[in-house]
Order: sequence, then C-alpha cells, then structure tokens
Amino acid sequence: VKKIRPELPVIMMTAFGTVDDAVQAIKQGAYDYLIKPFPKEKVLGLVEHVLEHRRLAAENLRLREELEHLRSVKRPAVINAIAEARAHGDLKENAEYHAAREQQAFCEGRIKELEHELSHCEIIDVTAIPKTDKVVFGATVDLEDQDGGPDITFQIVGELEADVRLGLISITS
Repeated sequence: VKKIRPELPVIMMTAFGTVDDAVQAIKQGAYDYLIKPFPKEKVLGLVEHVLEHRRLAAENLRLREELEHLRSVKRPAVINAIAEARAHGDLKENAEYHAAREQQAFCEGRIKELEHELSHCEIIDVTAIPKTDKVVFGATVDLEDQDGGPDITFQIVGELEADVRLGLISITS
C-alpha cells in the first residue's frame, strides 16, 4: 500500500502478531500496529488520531509554503518595487515608495511571525486531553441553536490553524 499511495497512513491489524512483526511494519511505513482484540473505542481513537495528524501535517505544509512564497517571490518583488519607486526621485512625496515600504513592512512582519510559529509549534494529541465539561484547547464544542436552526460543532485550536469555515475556532477567540 505504501508503494502505491505513500501519503496514506496504514494501520496494520492482525490476529497473530509479535513485537518483531510490529517493528517490521513500522519500519516499512505503517502508522500503527494493532493485535486482536480490536476494541471499537481503540480503533476509532486511532483513526481520529491519524486524521488529526494528517490535518496538522497539511496545515504545517501550508504554512511552510506560505513562508517560502513570501521569501522567494513576495520579498524580491517588494524590493524591486522600492528600487523602482526610488528611481522616480523625491521620496518625501513619492506615494509609490511609501506604499512599497508599507508592503515590505507587512511582508517582513509575516515572515517573522511564520518563522517564530513554525520554530515553536508543538503538536498536542487532543485525544490525550481528559474530557471535561469545560471548553479548553482541543475540545469539541456543540452549539445548539435555540431558535430551531442547525446545530454547529467547533473544535478549539491554536491561532494558526483556526478556520471558522472548517469548524476550527482559535483558543484566543
């Protein structure tokens, strides 16, 4: 399976297995290895963990791609815009120059923010957080519309992964 679809997480499940079999499966790319019995809760928890891991990996990749785009495309374009605006003469009344400098400040600020966040990020296994009635990081919250509208489910996540369209609300909201 890993040869055909390397991005697909594989969970090996068997009735007869040894530690050596598990080690071999993991070495060959299995995400996890389960030996019978397969309690429903354990399998569902593992599948949820795999899906969350894939979502976080995709988000991490998106942020890294944004950072690379800012460094390799946006930053050089802004530098060129500043140089072009400088060539027009007097900088005090040069709106193009001031706009380019403002774009540079925004671009550099976003680069620093992404560098900081990516170097300090930590993956937290939300399945390991004890379930309580409190709304905490990683919690899934069901909102019931008192006027008969549709119920909505949100998950409380970190600032960078928040996306209300996907039902992900920032812990700082």
